[in-house]
Amino acid sequence: MKILSERIKHFYERLNSNESLDSLIIEIDDLLEINKNSLPLLLIKGICYFKLKKYDECEKTFKHSLEIYPNDINTLSNYGVFLINLSRYEESKNIYKSLIQLQPKNLSFLNNLGISYFHLGELDTSLTIFSKALEINDCDHNSLINYANSLMELGLLGNAEMYYKKSLSINQTSYLALYNLGIINKKNGDLETAKSFFLKSIKINNNFSSAHNNLGVVLQEMGFIKDSILEFQKAIELEPNNYLPKLHLIILYLSVCDWSDYKQQVNFLLSLKDFNFPFPPFYFLSLEDSPENQIIRSKKWFSKFKIQSKVIVKCMKSTNSGIIKIGYFSSDFYEHATMYLMSGLFRNHDKQKFEILIYNYSSKKSKKWINFLINNGCKIINIDLKDINKSLDRIKNDQLDIAIDLKGYTHESRSDLFKYRLAPLQINYLGYPSTMGTNCFDYIIADKTIIPPNSDLRKNYSEKIIYMPHCYQPNDDITKFELPNSSRKKFHLPSDGLIYACFNNPIKITPIEFNIWSNILIKIENSYLWLLSTNDIFKENILSEINKKNIDPKRIIFAPVMPHDEHIERLKLADIFLDCFNYNAHTTASDALRAGLPIVTKKGKQFSARVTASLLSSIKLDELITNSEVEYEKLIIKLSEDNELLKTIKKKVLTNTQTSMLFNSSFYTKNYENLLFKANERVLLGKAPVDLE
Repeated sequence: MKILSERIKHFYERLNSNESLDSLIIEIDDLLEINKNSLPLLLIKGICYFKLKKYDECEKTFKHSLEIYPNDINTLSNYGVFLINLSRYEESKNIYKSLIQLQPKNLSFLNNLGISYFHLGELDTSLTIFSKALEINDCDHNSLINYANSLMELGLLGNAEMYYKKSLSINQTSYLALYNLGIINKKNGDLETAKSFFLKSIKINNNFSSAHNNLGVVLQEMGFIKDSILEFQKAIELEPNNYLPKLHLIILYLSVCDWSDYKQQVNFLLSLKDFNFPFPPFYFLSLEDSPENQIIRSKKWFSKFKIQSKVIVKCMKSTNSGIIKIGYFSSDFYEHATMYLMSGLFRNHDKQKFEILIYNYSSKKSKKWINFLINNGCKIINIDLKDINKSLDRIKNDQLDIAIDLKGYTHESRSDLFKYRLAPLQINYLGYPSTMGTNCFDYIIADKTIIPPNSDLRKNYSEKIIYMPHCYQPNDDITKFELPNSSRKKFHLPSDGLIYACFNNPIKITPIEFNIWSNILIKIENSYLWLLSTNDIFKENILSEINKKNIDPKRIIFAPVMPHDEHIERLKLADIFLDCFNYNAHTTASDALRAGLPIVTKKGKQFSARVTASLLSSIKLDELITNSEVEYEKLIIKLSEDNELLKTIKKKVLTNTQTSMLFNSSFYTKNYENLLFKANERVLLGKAPVDLE
């Protein structure tokens, strides 16, 4: 027995060495032939299989041991760790509940029970359990980290930050605490501080994939594209089976038009047929024109939002006296496309009938736009989402009639707030050109070009539709933008020749559009392609593609990002705007039309692929709407070769934008408000939402 005891002790030492665990299992099996029911040997064997990721053999070993020794604490505890690792949290919960009956003050058992409840979404229970652990030892590092994790998941970022910092004061080498402090600062928009915490975490544990991945996200947002790519690649190397960094890297490549592995990358993204891996559906809009798939992605994404607070905002009947309270929720109340589109709406809102509350949750501040909103009778509420309970209490006290999400699933979205029913009526509007995929939103604002009534496309929207009479997109008056006489020379453009412009975000451009544009450049002499450029990597990739096609790179002109007024001024210097397919120009399209620039588009199926068609139809320029790639290319070539036809079209754009309702913000606002009245009236009468027009 003494020899066996010594060998078992030696086996435990070898578990943590670099020695082959397979050979260790062979030795244990030899001993088990003699000592069949040796509990220590069975335990070590199970741990070996676990470390080798041979999970079937691991479970068989633990279960065999528990058949013989059903109450053995060490085997039960290790089996619980095994179940947590395999995300079998209901089973691990039951094991640790029984273990705590035996050892109620065991910190390891309490933490693992809390982790099980945490992953089951029972956050209040997990918080209570971690709190018990801290009552036993308020300096236990693991308990502090786990308690902070629950606070963060509950939306209590300020409290979570405090506990992460406390854990860090106890264990200065806690890469997990540093990492989570990075996450909190990333959520709060402090990218520089987030970057610093992720770097510190990686310095302690360079093999921490999640830190590399989130550092990559932060670096991308800061514009450090090459460094971001390296971080995503490192995260993939460390965890090849983790989809998240791979998705981030592919989206990054697409955002800079790196198409070197385009088909394989897009096929990988679209091959996730079960959609079980939640990723913001916004990033898929430019990959395919499939409203059927977009609603599935939206449903999956929204389902990941957990109820984090006990605050119930819901009030299903208005208590306001006549005046309807509208709350607009966004992080884009600054120099952003949303504000340029909505400025006329905010100015024209009937303040005798509506009270307008602006819920701003952005770290970006714009004195110009905040003053504009205040001067036009809007009330500004800055939401600090470090404490979701406090934010929800504030919204509840405001007693909104209508809550409008201007972000949807775009960058810095907080659509999860709408899960708390912020108002009796909740609307998805403008920011996200697709469905939210949840009954938390009663309506989406669209028009009959975007979502044709009684068509097959209608079924792909979870919301009821508020149909605007002309175009869903709000625009300020045409007279608000006086275009100065400008010259191509001012913007470093060729004095003669035909200029095709596409000022869409590069992520909207795919090889399909670019190949068509290249064909046109080859066929139309003395023509140029004018693209919006946000970084040098994009330029390098576009020039690389153009060189492959033997086109003079001087025929590609890159436009820097400019202030909005100057941007519209330069647009009128182009001849034809070339639209993208899956994700059309939106604000950029109305800017082009405002400048008198014709747009050629291809009308698709999903919301984002029909926006330019809606704009063109509203100004009676349906002749610029095509239905296939072949039609699209033919029309552009026809306009390019027929100078008189192009002049006629340009004149029609200028005339129709002056006379149409697209740039009549007073007309738009009256129709918009009338439809909101109708929707609100249904709530007051206790009627369910229906499509409205």
